[in-house]
Amino acid sequence: MKKCALFFLVLTSSFLFSQNKRQIPLELWVLPNENNLDINAHKIASQSWNFEVKVLEGVFAKMLGDSLEPHNEALWKQLEADGISNAKEKYQTDVEKEKKPLAQAINISLSEKYVTDIYSKIKSQKRRERTEIQKVTNQEYRFMIYSYSEKTLKEKEKLETRFIVNIKDQTIRIFK
Repeated sequence: MKKCALFFLVLTSSFLFSQNKRQIPLELWVLPNENNLDINAHKIASQSWNFEVKVLEGVFAKMLGDSLEPHNEALWKQLEADGISNAKEKYQTDVEKEKKPLAQAINISLSEKYVTDIYSKIKSQKRRERTEIQKVTNQEYRFMIYSYSEKTLKEKEKLETRFIVNIKDQTIRIFK
């Protein structure tokens, strides 16, 4: 029994110590804004970088707002220490490259009555919306429109619809 307990203790402690060696993932902090294009361009561009984009919402934005620039500067310095020269400038170039096709996809989606009706329905129910956009290919973007209530914190986001926009042939495939 003692051998079993000792084995379990050694196994558990080695697992815990190995967890402490994991690096915290690098994050670029951005503040929310009404321009969904900027946030989604950051998220798409960061997929080819060694960090994640974290949008600081509500209380976190107020608490960490003063820390945003120093935090992000530390990220750029870390990337440069890892051998990526001019990391910030290169990343900003990547973000700018994503904006034009992303804007095109957004405009195509907003030309579809079904999509604008979803946004109108969310607004009429006095709910908030969150649109997540993912780049599938160089020509296709997946849209997921969620709604949520700011008043009810217990309520989860509701997926209202999802669809794919093809910017090459300017079509939309809606998944109902």
